[in-house]
Formats: sequence, C-alpha cells, structure tokens
Amino acid sequence: SVNETIASTVAGDQTVCVGEDPAPFTVTTPATGGTLTYQWQSTTDTLVAYTDIVGATSDVYDPPAGLTDTTYYRVLVNSENAGCPSGMCADTSNYLTITLVNNPTATVADVLKCTSNSETITVMPSGGTGPYTYSWSGPSGPRTETGDSVIASVPGTYTVTVMDSEGCTV
Repeated sequence: SVNETIASTVAGDQTVCVGEDPAPFTVTTPATGGTLTYQWQSTTDTLVAYTDIVGATSDVYDPPAGLTDTTYYRVLVNSENAGCPSGMCADTSNYLTITLVNNPTATVADVLKCTSNSETITVMPSGGTGPYTYSWSGPSGPRTETGDSVIASVPGTYTVTVMDSEGCTV
C-alpha cells in the first residue's frame, strides 16, 4: 500500500580472511513507500542492537577491510510518506553476514647449506582450514614443487606461500 514502507532486500553473505576487504553490498530489491533514505547499520552480535555506520547512506555500502570479528549488516530505510504516522515510516532489511576466518600460519626451520649439494626445506602449516596448497620460489625464480617441501640446490633465499581451503594465505 502507499501508506507503508517495505524494506529493501540485501544479498551477498561473504567469507573473508582476516585483513581482507569484503566486496561492496548493494540493495537487490529496492524499498518502496515514498521518498526513501538509507542508513546502513552493523553489529557483531545479532542479539545486540545495530549501530548506524557514519556516512553509509546510499543503496550501496562498501564495508572496510580489517574487520576483527564476524560482522552483520543491514540497511534501515526511512520513507517520507504522508500516510505514515508523523509523516515518516521506517523498516529494516534482512541482514548480511561477513564471516571472518583466520589465516593459516607456517613454520620453516632455518637451513644452512654447508657441505652438501642440497638441503630439503619443509614448511609446517597450522591454523586456517586444510587442506593446504603451496607455492615456492627461490634464487632461480618460481619452483615447480607444490608440496610442503622443496629441495634447495642453489644457495639463497627461498619463500613459500601457503594457502588454505578458504583462500587465506601466509
């Protein structure tokens, strides 16, 4: 009816690694009910009141990188409408969830090349969500080894990127 405000629908639950930047949210079904204004809100606990996000007043919101907890977002829609009590109606959308997952960690023992022609370097990942994938590089560039070990046959610095099944890296 013309005399009520029907909230927007928002979509886009996301799982992000600690420190990553979530993708922007957008209203998938616009609100109805007169001249509309938007106010995005967030909380880290759906049992606690949502808080207005300063400056987040359009139908699109780009959440910040660096979240420290799983966070829930919704949009409050206000409508100036003569049919509403006091000329203003409001309604809230469903909520979106940005689920935060921890990055893996990795330990590598220092390897000193002394008299042998090669040393095996092994990385020991933990945390994050297995299984893990590995990407090695060394003094000669990227390596073809994809497991948790590499044979270091040339002196120099070797690096490994460990990625867990959520796409988080260390």
